[in-house]
Amino acid sequence: MWMHWAGQAVERRGVAVSEPGGRRAMSPAASDHGGAGASAAGGPDEPPPVLGRWSRLYALVAFELVAIILALYWLTRRFD
Repeated sequence: MWMHWAGQAVERRGVAVSEPGGRRAMSPAASDHGGAGASAAGGPDEPPPVLGRWSRLYALVAFELVAIILALYWLTRRFD
């Protein structure tokens, strides 16, 4: 840990370093690359998913999984 002569936190390689138990300030470099200030949705520049909403995409994936399971079950019974 690098400390300034007065015991203040010193930034090193874009990461804020401070005393144990002290407050940490996020540097601009860290916040630009997905730090704690980044939104979970990916921001306003992210395009919408294929069907317009994530819930519809999840429903499609679940439906496809059920369809594959039923098709394999049918094939197993048909050619058993």
